[in-house]
Amino acid sequence: NLTQQFCQAIEGLGDKLGVCFMQLPPHFSPQHLPILEQFLRRFPEKIPLAIELRHYEWFNNKKNAENYLDVLHRFSKFAVITDVAGRRDVLHQFVTGKTAVIRFVGNGLHPTDYGRIDAWVLRLKEWFSMGLHEVYFFTHEPDSTDAPILAKYLEDKIKENFEAILRGPRILDDNVEKQISLF
Repeated sequence: NLTQQFCQAIEGLGDKLGVCFMQLPPHFSPQHLPILEQFLRRFPEKIPLAIELRHYEWFNNKKNAENYLDVLHRFSKFAVITDVAGRRDVLHQFVTGKTAVIRFVGNGLHPTDYGRIDAWVLRLKEWFSMGLHEVYFFTHEPDSTDAPILAKYLEDKIKENFEAILRGPRILDDNVEKQISLF
């Protein structure tokens, strides 16, 4: 099975392995929860996994959200918190353990992107003071070359506001002809 092959391959990353990310399609609605539950039952427990849902019915119905979170808790998996300027419904605040996973979708480096990052820094500071241990914060931009700019802005703002162990990004001089390291 492809999932098992994938998991066996990434186990080779050892302590470099972070959280795996699975984005479900927009049509994956609460009626499909048994499929997710069956998948998670077979997914290796030792591989950290965060799941992003996008169908609106997960977020506009409290019972749907509770059922989803119950499944994540039972299988020790994480909910991806998605911050998209045009989809505020997916910006739930479900932190399902000592780890948070956030996918931040920028809007072409619009000034509101920076304001949203500023708000995240304050929220993360609070969450860490309440016991959060780690966060995986993924920046995404329509032009992917802009994503590191937002990531660097986030890193700088965190350094200004609280102590944290940060792992990136390392933006290099374009004149250096050397491939950057993933680690």
